[in-house]
Amino acid sequence: MARRILLINPVGVDIFDQLTVDLVRPDLREDTEVVCRSLDGVPRTPHLASPAEFHNQLITMVAGAAAEGFDAVGVSCCGDPALSACKSVSSIPVTAPFEAVCAAARSLGPFAVLRRTLPPAFAATMPTQRNGHWMRHLVRSYGVAPDDVTFRTVPVVSHPSPAEVADLAVRDPDLLREKVLAAMAEAATGPGLKQTLAAAEEDGAAAVFFACTFWGGLLGPVREQSPVPVLDPLTVVAKYTEYLATIV
Repeated sequence: MARRILLINPVGVDIFDQLTVDLVRPDLREDTEVVCRSLDGVPRTPHLASPAEFHNQLITMVAGAAAEGFDAVGVSCCGDPALSACKSVSSIPVTAPFEAVCAAARSLGPFAVLRRTLPPAFAATMPTQRNGHWMRHLVRSYGVAPDDVTFRTVPVVSHPSPAEVADLAVRDPDLLREKVLAAMAEAATGPGLKQTLAAAEEDGAAAVFFACTFWGGLLGPVREQSPVPVLDPLTVVAKYTEYLATIV
C-alpha cells in the first residue's frame, strides 16, 4: 500500500524543501510519496530559531498532517525540536533524525556523533550552538548507553556570517543556499573526514552520524574514505519516517 510522508524543515525559508525531496527520493520505496515543507511565521533564516519562535508553528503543522492524508511525519532537524510535543498532538507517527539514528544504531553497534559548530557569533541566536549537552541528553532519552556513543565536533569555518545570512535570506535565497551548502561540504571533506577516521580508529565507532541535515547529500566523499558506515541525516530520518508509516 502506498504511503505519504511529510518532512518538515522547521525554519522560515523554503530553499531546502525541494532539495530535501530530491535527495531522499531515491532511498525510499517507489510507492512512497514524500513532501517537504518549511514553516510560515518564523524568522527567515535557514537555522533553527529559539523554541519560542517556532514551537507553535511546528506543532500546528504536525497536528494537521493526518487530516491531509499523511501517514507519518519527520521533523528534518537534528535538534529533534519539540518532538515530544509533536508526538502528543499527532494521531500518526512523528520522528526526527536523532531518534531515528538511535533506533538504527542498536543494530550497528557503538556510533559517533559529529556535531556541526558554527562561528561564535551564531551562539547568541542558536541555542544548539552554545554547547553539546543537549545531544547527550537526547541520546540518553532514546535509551542509548553512554558507552555506546561518542561525540566529536566539526567546525564549519566558511559559513556565511549571521548578518550575511539575514541579508541573503531576503535578497537572494538561492545564493544563501549555495553558500551554506558549500561551507557544509568543505567542512565534511576536511575536518569531518578527519573526525570520522578518528572516531573509527580511536573511539571504536562502528558508524558515524553527521548531525546536521544540511549535510544531507554531501557525504559521498567522506563515505568513500571511511572504514565504517557514514549515516546521512536526511536519509536516516526519511527512511525511518517511511518505516513508521508502513507499520501503523
